[in-house]
Formats: sequence, C-alpha cells, structure tokens
Amino acid sequence: MVDVNDADSLQLLNIKGIGPAFASRIIKYRNRLGGFIRKEQLLEVYGLDSVKYAQIENQILVDKEKITPIHINTAEFADLKRFPYLSYKQMNAIIAYRKQHGVYKSITDLSKIHILNPEIISKIAPYIQL
Repeated sequence: MVDVNDADSLQLLNIKGIGPAFASRIIKYRNRLGGFIRKEQLLEVYGLDSVKYAQIENQILVDKEKITPIHINTAEFADLKRFPYLSYKQMNAIIAYRKQHGVYKSITDLSKIHILNPEIISKIAPYIQL
C-alpha cells in the first residue's frame, strides 16, 4: 500500500500501473490540491481514467491528516490560485467577501457568496481552515 499524500515519485512507481508520467501528474495535482481527501480524487488527475483507477485503487491509501489546509481568513489570491476547484471569479469573491464582512466564522459563511454553489463548497470544505 502506498500513501499518495506522502509518496514521492519513486514510491508511486511501486504501484502496478503507474509509470513516470502518471507519478509526476499525481504529485503535481496533489500539490495543487494540498493533498487528497479521497482516493477517488485521483480520477481528476489528467489521463487517469476509471480503468486505470480500478487497477490501482487497491494499492493506494489516503492519509487525510497530511493535507495542507487553506487558511481562509488569511489566504491571498496567490494562495487560492493553486487550488483547482475554484475559478478566478470565485477566488476573488472569497477574498472580497472577507474584506467586506470580516473573517469567516464557519464554512457555512461561504454559502453567502452567490457564485459558490453547494457542490463547490462541499468540495473545498475539507481543505478550509478558519
């Protein structure tokens, strides 16, 4: 078993079905996310389809404790732009809302930003730290 949140490219190569290109893509995407919360997020890695995922799923694990959270009350645009789940407008809206209304007191405060739908909020919530 290989922890995809902790593995370097050599360790990822130990997963049957993962070559150098996929190992590199997994690490790049992991860094953008700040770590994986669920195994299924590997399906978001470019070129990793459901067939490949089914091949590697039983060889990997995800330690959620190793994610790098986004500190929503201090994050600047540069901190948010690495995050793949947010658009440019959504990132700006998060920062603008904080400037206008003060710090976020809970994740539910994000629902007051109209361009953040419940699906986006549920995707980013595990990564948000107040």
